[in-house]
Amino acid sequence: TPSASGKNTVGCKPSSPQSVEIGSFSSAHRRNGLPGTAVKTSREMMRRYGPTDRARGTLLEWDEVPAGQIEPAGGPRFDGPVAVLTSAATFSAAEDFLVAWKNSGRGPTIGSASGGSTGQPLFFSLPGGGQARVCTKRDTFPDGREWVGIGIQPDIEVRQSANDLISGRDAVLDRAVAYLKNGH
Repeated sequence: TPSASGKNTVGCKPSSPQSVEIGSFSSAHRRNGLPGTAVKTSREMMRRYGPTDRARGTLLEWDEVPAGQIEPAGGPRFDGPVAVLTSAATFSAAEDFLVAWKNSGRGPTIGSASGGSTGQPLFFSLPGGGQARVCTKRDTFPDGREWVGIGIQPDIEVRQSANDLISGRDAVLDRAVAYLKNGH
């Protein structure tokens, strides 16, 4: 949002009215993030599974869907610096977003590796009353790099320490704000 000085700002905390002015942004992260540039999405492989598949022995067959492409909508766009924060709690559709984001070159990802799950589980019961989930979909980057079971690595790794949590400090957000202010 524009600040009183007319520069773009980013909030420090979701519930805080504070904001910081953002400085220049690294041109390396803008290479593909130009208005009107198409962005590649995940390539996905779905395990084919139906009630009769087990009897046929086809449980390990995969149907591949090639990487798609997202075309930007027309109209005004925010052209200021941006970053995406990630953690192990980033998974499923958020990881699909991360693949497209990383391919856009629009800005860095900051934090820790994502959860590494597509969010397409097969649920089954365990002895003793428990349940388990197994991922049935295998997504990759468009170039084939795997991230399921591994997570999508951030461009800038930041770990939240126990002391950060105790003191209420958000080390990942602090690093993102510093990056956006200084361009590195």
